[in-house]
Amino acid sequence: MNTIRIAITCFAVSILVSLVSRAWYSASFAYGEAAFYGGLLVGGVLWLVGAYYGYRAVRRR
Repeated sequence: MNTIRIAITCFAVSILVSLVSRAWYSASFAYGEAAFYGGLLVGGVLWLVGAYYGYRAVRRR
């Protein structure tokens, strides 16, 4: 898998994780606060990984 696809996938999954964790928190399901902050943490890490691979893809061209 090339670096551009990895970067796009990481960004897309980070957005999805953030949206799902916020929806979970808003719906008042069990462990809502933990899911919210955990989702933000995972989404943030995925965003950083996407930024890293995006940087590598741009530098390589």
